Order: sequence, then structure tokens, then C-alpha cells
Amino acid sequence: MQFLFNDLDPSDAVDFKKLLVELYDCKLISRSSLQLKMDLDPEIENANQENEQLNINLLDEKQIKPVVDMVIAGILDLDQAKQILGIRNNGQKTEANLKADAGNCGQCQWYNAGQCELNQISRSEDASGCRFFNQQVAV
Repeated sequence: MQFLFNDLDPSDAVDFKKLLVELYDCKLISRSSLQLKMDLDPEIENANQENEQLNINLLDEKQIKPVVDMVIAGILDLDQAKQILGIRNNGQKTEANLKADAGNCGQCQWYNAGQCELNQISRSEDASGCRFFNQQVAV
């Protein structure tokens, strides 16, 4: 039998808290257990987190970057991101409204015989136009 010892000394407060965080990261203890061991009240912390989620600081990159990354990855659309960030449209048309106004794929310059040449996907002629919709010019 072979024993492996960790450098952490549980009698040291800092090392003990590092151990608790590692246990939480490995999903060996719950978040409330972690908070209790760190002398925090889980109910107060949950209330604070809910309050912080409602009040997003638009100048805080750590709060904004995940939302922007999800928009770039296509997980969220622009309207959903604005809603999460609490940004009002102030009478401007939303992306959904712009798509509805765009027309059908059959009217777009990128549409050719059931295929969107820009996105390289199959589309029906009567499908609603996407954000890349570009009206065909009559010749």
C-alpha cells in the first residue's frame, strides 16, 4: 500500500479553504456546505446572487463577456442578449421584427434553386429571410 500526501495543512485557514474549494470543484461537497464551512450564510448568499443577476453592470467585462460569447457562438440572438443585459430597444426594431420584415428566401439574392449560397444550407423558397437577407434587384 502506498500513501500520497498533499501539501495542504488543514490546520492553516487558507489551506483549509483551498481544500474546501477543491472538494466543491470535484463535486464532493455541496455549495451550501462550502459556504457554511467558510462562515457564510447560504440563504443570504443566494439572495445576493439573485440580486446581482438582476443588476448587471454593463462596464464589467466579466459579466458581459459570457453573453457576448454566446451571441457570437449563435447560442443567443441579439434580442435575447439585450434582454439578459437589461438593454431596452427604445422603439428600434428587434432582430425578430427585422427578420419578419425581410421577406422570403425566394426574394433574396443569395437564394438559388433551394439553396442559400451564403450559408450553404437548403432552404425553401417561402422560408422567412435571415439576417443576411438582401432583396433581389429587378433587372
